[in-house]
Amino acid sequence: MSAAIPGVGASNSAAILRSAPPRIAALIAGLVFTLRFFATCARGLEKILADELRDLGAELVEPGRGGARFEGDLALLYRANLWLRTAVRVLMPILEAPVQSTDDLYAAVQSIDWTHYLTPEHTLAVDCNVRDSAITHSKYAALRVKDAICDHSSPAVANGPASMSTRRWSALTCTSTR
Repeated sequence: MSAAIPGVGASNSAAILRSAPPRIAALIAGLVFTLRFFATCARGLEKILADELRDLGAELVEPGRGGARFEGDLALLYRANLWLRTAVRVLMPILEAPVQSTDDLYAAVQSIDWTHYLTPEHTLAVDCNVRDSAITHSKYAALRVKDAICDHSSPAVANGPASMSTRRWSALTCTSTR
C-alpha cells in the first residue's frame, strides 16, 4: 500500500501502514471504506442498542443475542465508543470462521498473522463465551485460542515471554455460536 496519510508524510505513512493490522491499513489507505463491528450489551437491550447505532449513522445494523453487529468507518467507531449508552464494549472482529471442534478453532486462530497485533513484550489474555455451540467448555476454548497464538509460526510471537498469561486484562474475546 503506497497511499500517504494526509499530514503525516510519505515515509511515516509507509511505516504506519506496514505496522498496522491489515484491515486498519486497508481502511487508512482508502482501499476499504467500512469495517464490521460488534457492540455488546446486556440481554434485552439489543433493540435499543441497534436504534442508538442507527442514530449514530451505523450501517447494516443487526441486533442479535447480547449485542448488535454493524458496519461503519473509524469515525463511527469513535462515536460509538463515546456516545452509546447501552453498549458495554465495541469490538472489531479480526476473524469469523465456522468451527466444529477445538482443533478447528486452533487452526482458524493460527491462520492470522498475530505479529500485527502482538509483540513478545505484550501480555495476552483470552476470554471465550460459548453458547449454542459444538464447543461446550469456554475455558478450554480460551486455552486452545491462547495456545494457537503462542504456537504461531512467527518467531516474534512463538518465542514470546512467559508473561503471556491469563492473569492480565483481556486482549482478545472469542465467541462461539452455531
